[in-house]
Amino acid sequence: MHILIIPSEEFVPVYNKLDGIFQYHQASILKEAGYKVGALSVRLSFSVLMIFKGLLFKATGGKAGNATDNFSFPDLLKIGLNKFFNAHKFVTVEVIDGIPVCRVDGLYFRQPANNKNHFSWVKAGMTCFSEYLKQYGRPDIIHAHDAIYAGMLAAKIHEKFGLAYIITEHSSTYALKKADAEIVNHVKKAHKNAVALYAVSETFA
Repeated sequence: MHILIIPSEEFVPVYNKLDGIFQYHQASILKEAGYKVGALSVRLSFSVLMIFKGLLFKATGGKAGNATDNFSFPDLLKIGLNKFFNAHKFVTVEVIDGIPVCRVDGLYFRQPANNKNHFSWVKAGMTCFSEYLKQYGRPDIIHAHDAIYAGMLAAKIHEKFGLAYIITEHSSTYALKKADAEIVNHVKKAHKNAVALYAVSETFA
């Protein structure tokens, strides 16, 4: 069986090995048990407004005060155009302890906001999944960790490719009432189409 794991945080990136560590351990155990396992890792590091602001400041000889200051005007313009029109150029693949990991550095299409980045996250994730399909083939099942946002991506993949998925919820977002009606509707859709739902504790379930 081929299992694709999708965490809602990054999958043990080099600059923070604790991000996605739970999912990394799960992938390692499944691999040791004889399963074919892979992972997707989604990162959003620039927004449309951020790039526009950076270009505007550079054109006037100033600094935007963000990460765009590290790039020249031509380089930043190229990054912006490619992130918007050629997102696949920001997909990389690596193998961690025998586990293939497909990473994407996507683009916020609106200003980042807590629990409201689903459109940008899912769009970047679909680009990443397309590359994973090319390199490693079609998974038998997806294990998404948290409906926000991995479950939403799994639901989109299911809609387009018919792949089954399960969701394990880790987030305290709902208990803390930090999810508004728009996000809850997306969560409900992701939950509805999952073949199984799990949580990290009985109380949380």
